[in-house]
Amino acid sequence: MKQTTFFIAFLMSLYTSAQMRIKILDEETKTPIKNAKTSINQEILYTNEDGIVRLPLRDRSSEVSIEVPFYDKKIVKNITEENQEISLKPTYNKIEDVILTKFDFNALVKNLYENYSKFYNTKSHLYNAQYKDKLFINNKINSLLIADIDLFTTRNAVGMTLMGNVDEYLQIALDKVKYYKVDNSEINFKKFTNRRSISWFNGRMFLNGELAILQFGLNKIPVKTKIVYQDDIMKKFSFETETLARRGTTFRGNFVLDKETGAVTYMEVEQTYSKSEREYKSDNGKIYINTKSVITIYDFYKKNEKYMPSKLTLIQKGIITNNKKSENFSRMREIVFTNARELPQTNLQNKIDVSKKDIISYIPDNEIKNTKDLLSKQEQEFIDEP
Repeated sequence: MKQTTFFIAFLMSLYTSAQMRIKILDEETKTPIKNAKTSINQEILYTNEDGIVRLPLRDRSSEVSIEVPFYDKKIVKNITEENQEISLKPTYNKIEDVILTKFDFNALVKNLYENYSKFYNTKSHLYNAQYKDKLFINNKINSLLIADIDLFTTRNAVGMTLMGNVDEYLQIALDKVKYYKVDNSEINFKKFTNRRSISWFNGRMFLNGELAILQFGLNKIPVKTKIVYQDDIMKKFSFETETLARRGTTFRGNFVLDKETGAVTYMEVEQTYSKSEREYKSDNGKIYINTKSVITIYDFYKKNEKYMPSKLTLIQKGIITNNKKSENFSRMREIVFTNARELPQTNLQNKIDVSKKDIISYIPDNEIKNTKDLLSKQEQEFIDEP
C-alpha cells in the first residue's frame, strides 16, 4: 500500500514539474495581456482573460516564444518559478484619425480570396485543438464547455463548393471533455443549437469563408479604413461600412497586415443587425433569439513562409426572449489549433457529424470537472458554484 501511495505521489510530482504557469504583462501599464500567443515545442497556447497560460515544460530549458501584435517578440528560457511574470514592450506608434482614402479594402479581400494558397497553407492537416464554448446571460456565465478535439482538414480552408457536404473537407472528433457545466435556468446552450448556427460555424471555420462573405456582402460598397498602429513589420487597420439596406447590416472590424508579404495575419469582423429575430420551439413555449451582432476573429502564425491558423473565435450577441422575459446573451465559441501535423488522409475515431448537429449536442448531460486545467478567475468561480 505504501509503495502504491509513493508511486502515485511520484506521478503527481512529475505532472506538476511538467506544468508551469506564467503571466504576461504590458511592460508600461503592468496590465495582463489576454490572448498572448505562446509557442513551446511546436505547441500553440494562448493566455486567458487574466493573462495567464499553463505551459507543458517537458524540459526546464525549453524555449518559450511569446508573440502579441505590436509588442516585442520575446524568447524566454529556463522558466523556474510558478506564476512567473513576463513583461512585453509595446512597439507600435499610435496614429490619430488618419483616414486612408486610397486604401481599397474590397481589393484586399478579393486578392486574399482569389490567391488564398499564396498566403496561407492549404495542405491537408491534422490538428490537436482545444474547443471552448461559453454562454453569458446578462453578463454572467450560464454555460461552459471546454474539450480537447481532433480536427482534420483536407485544405486548411472552407470548401466553398462543398458546403452541403462538410465531411469532404472537415472532420472533427471529440477527444476529451475537460469541463462541462450548464446553469439550471430555462435558457442554456442547447437553445442555440439550430441549423443556422451550425451553418454559420462551419462556413467560417477558416478565413477564406469569411472572405467570401465579405466579397458578397460588400460588393461595390465603399469601406472607410483607418490605420491605427504600425511598426517595422506590421500595420493595423480599422474598417467600417455605412448601414446597408439589407437587414440594417453594418460591417466593421480591424486587421493586421504583414508589410512584407501582404498577408492578413489577424482579422476581426463584426457584422451588426438592426433586426434579425428568429423563433424556436422549447418545452415551455416559444423562444425568440434576436441576434444583434456576430464577431469572427482569426489569428495566424508563420510556418515555412506561409501562414497557419492558430486561433478561431466566433461570438454571437443579442437578446433572447422566453415567456415574455427578455435577457441579453453572448455566446463565444473558440478553437485553439494547438498542434498541427501535415497528413494526406485520415479517418478520425469518435468522429462527430458537425454538418447536422452543434458540437454541444454530443456532450453528455452530466457535469464534468477537471481541476488540472487552467481557467480564468471568472470561469473557475462559475465551475465552483454549487
